[in-house]
Amino acid sequence: MAASGRGILSSESDSEQNPWENQESTNSHRKTKNIFDDDVSFDRAKKIILNDLKDEDFENDIDEIGWNDEPVPPSKTFPGSSTSSEPKVNLDNLGTPSYTSPRLAASTLSVTKNTNPVKALLTHSRSLSSGGTFKPFSLSENLSRGVSDPSIEEVVQLESNRSFGSTDINKLQAEIQTLQRINLRAKRDRWSKLPVENTIKRMLKGEACTLEFYKSLDDKLALIDESVKVHDGNCIIATVLFLKRTVKASIFNFEVSRRPVALNHYLNYLRTKLDYQELSMMLEMTGRTEEAAMLQYKVASNSTLGTSKTSALRNVLRSHFSMDQQLASEASLVAEHIDLLERQSPIEESDAREEASGRNQMFRNIPRRRSIFEMPLITTLYYCCLYHYHLSENSLASPVAIRKRHHICDKQFLYCALGAQARLQKWRTIEELLTTKSWFGGTKMKSAIGWDKVVNILNKHNAPLDLLHKYLNFIDDLELRAEVAKKNSIVLSQP
Repeated sequence: MAASGRGILSSESDSEQNPWENQESTNSHRKTKNIFDDDVSFDRAKKIILNDLKDEDFENDIDEIGWNDEPVPPSKTFPGSSTSSEPKVNLDNLGTPSYTSPRLAASTLSVTKNTNPVKALLTHSRSLSSGGTFKPFSLSENLSRGVSDPSIEEVVQLESNRSFGSTDINKLQAEIQTLQRINLRAKRDRWSKLPVENTIKRMLKGEACTLEFYKSLDDKLALIDESVKVHDGNCIIATVLFLKRTVKASIFNFEVSRRPVALNHYLNYLRTKLDYQELSMMLEMTGRTEEAAMLQYKVASNSTLGTSKTSALRNVLRSHFSMDQQLASEASLVAEHIDLLERQSPIEESDAREEASGRNQMFRNIPRRRSIFEMPLITTLYYCCLYHYHLSENSLASPVAIRKRHHICDKQFLYCALGAQARLQKWRTIEELLTTKSWFGGTKMKSAIGWDKVVNILNKHNAPLDLLHKYLNFIDDLELRAEVAKKNSIVLSQP
């Protein structure tokens, strides 16, 4: 017991004699891990910081003796006390990036080696925070510290707190007065006669202006000339229409005809507005009789169906084409167009009645697809060859009469007649169509379109094979004959 007591006393005396070793061992047990290591998670860093705070508060709770040998009152309470005068640090936003001022960065980097970095960072955070939230600097402070990108809230707050001096107010008042004078001048000039150049410039810019103050003819013509100089179609049309509205028609026609650019713009304007009567009059007045005649022909051709269209074409032929010798060839074409319409109208009426009655076997076998009226000439010829091939020449529907009246060539007539009769499978009629008389009273086979085309047309309508061989042998070129036979799947007979 004595020995053990001496051992205890010796250990206590050793600890009292060497207190620094005891303190060093205690600090070694309290050694903390660096929160900035890569293997430290966010939750682990929070726990390390909280443990350091508890240790620091516990150390600060130790009684301290001042220079006058009197105890110093504690400046902090235990952790968790509700009466703590120091605000608690909010660690919830530890992982959220936030703005760091240059002063904060400098203070963080100025920590000495003997200072705990966690403790120094927390101490600095306590000095800059209030309730655990970082308070941003004002815009003026940020700019003075070299911050180049202030936030929107800082800019708005700075502008709202900005106070204007007397100099700024005077500048704003002077600027307002200047703008008011400009506005008044613009309103006054709007209702005054400006120079022609200024008015055209305003029209180019789309500004409000009026042309009613230009009363004289020279001013009105000057407006047109200036519009032509600036090459703006809208200005040209506006000034030309103003001239037309304010002067006599004779003066307008004379002055506009002297200015080709303005005249062309005006004619195009009339075409766009579909004012064909005024357009035709202007074309005739300026000597463009051919354009005027073609315009009237186009208008008459687009008129309603029936006799009104035929009468309109007759008026155009009489008033525009027949009066001008230079349009003689065009006049004959218009006359043929009128004759075709006059021929189609009775044919259409008669065939419509026959089809409705059902007495004609032809219309029952091959019904009509549409009306023949206003169809082209070749279509009309094919129609007559299909339904009225054997009519006499004095009939309106006779293909021969149509051929003579409209000067249809042999190739066109044979192509239409051959196709129509092959559709009807009138092989005897086709043979008569291809047979002609010779000089000495004999007959011979002749095709104006070529025998290869005849074979193609007949094979398309399922002609007999012997008939195809007959017409195929009329092809003199052996290579062409073989090609046509191969195309139509015809086996050539051995010679």
